[in-house]
Amino acid sequence: MHHSCRTLRSAVPPPGVVTCIGEPGFASEATLFNRNLQDERAPLAIVKPSSLSQLQAVLETARASKLRVSVRNGGHNPSGRALSKGGVTIDLGRHRAIRIVRNDASGPVAEVGAGAVWGDVYEALGGSGLYAVGGGCPMVGVAG
Repeated sequence: MHHSCRTLRSAVPPPGVVTCIGEPGFASEATLFNRNLQDERAPLAIVKPSSLSQLQAVLETARASKLRVSVRNGGHNPSGRALSKGGVTIDLGRHRAIRIVRNDASGPVAEVGAGAVWGDVYEALGGSGLYAVGGGCPMVGVAG
């Protein structure tokens, strides 16, 4: 196992997940929407942090190891930029929570997790009287 993978794994204990190149499940985790770019974009590791502190630990570890970082937010990206060749991909797909909260200044608003896709948002807002302006494809990530 690559030294940086060991370091990432110690920085992101369960319930966070670190999957490194060559490990079981890596190929399916590193699958791109545009499979023509698959081989040229393979990262060293894909990390699914479970908390803000784990996300911070991933960024600190990547910086100390001089690894490039990319972020995958749950949707698709035809250019494959969600993966960082030889670097660390932070997958925020577990962070799909959507809450409708009261805002005293403007009324109810929706708080949307960084891993949510538009289909999640439209489903959560159904019947709430709130509306979102976003992509028409339900599998596109809200965060871009």
